[in-house]
Amino acid sequence: MTKIPCWIVLALAAGVSGSQAVVTLTLDDFTDAFSPVNPLTANAVIASATDVTNLTVPDVAGAIRTTTAEYLGGPVSVEATLALGTLIYSSGVGTNGRLTLDYNFGGARDLTLAGGDSFVLEIIASDHPAVTGLVELTATSQGGVMSSTESVPFVIGDASVPFSDFTGGVDFTEITNVSIGYNVDTAFDGSISLIGVSSPDRVPDGGISISLLGLSLLGLAGLGRLAKTKL
Repeated sequence: MTKIPCWIVLALAAGVSGSQAVVTLTLDDFTDAFSPVNPLTANAVIASATDVTNLTVPDVAGAIRTTTAEYLGGPVSVEATLALGTLIYSSGVGTNGRLTLDYNFGGARDLTLAGGDSFVLEIIASDHPAVTGLVELTATSQGGVMSSTESVPFVIGDASVPFSDFTGGVDFTEITNVSIGYNVDTAFDGSISLIGVSSPDRVPDGGISISLLGLSLLGLAGLGRLAKTKL
């Protein structure tokens, strides 16, 4: 009896089922720089530093991003820095602060287009793997009357917050503002490379995706090679 290697079995299985999240809307990829000051620094002398930037990100072109670094106490400072498409949050030893990003779309935007159903944050660095602080996301509907906040830990990886977790009657087909805030721990460094909206790329009933089809073909090719070696 011919034994089929496990990688071939997995490839064939992937060809008929599976899912992965895809970004349907990029809210911020941090290519729009702070101006004229970078980094934003807050300390005992300057308690708060703010930058206001008109975004050029195609999905939300014209939206206004307001970034605020706020000093809450301690001997050093807190900073927000933009570098190479990355937003870096940091605080000095013994120093606490808060960093806030507010996005004003200048009108209602439908975040559910292309199947969008969750906010996603690509967190690429965090020197507190068990950090107790949470990243807070607030979404506000048309007219500013419906608002809700949800939180996720600031740990490395893709942090996802489903729209279904929000309460208060928020309508994600007409969002006007999104705010993201983080109370920064002492001696903290963390980085975010993208804030956006994601959707699960599910395989449709009775069909397979192109990427999964490729995996199944690899599996079949492996079976062909295996059969030839047995002749």
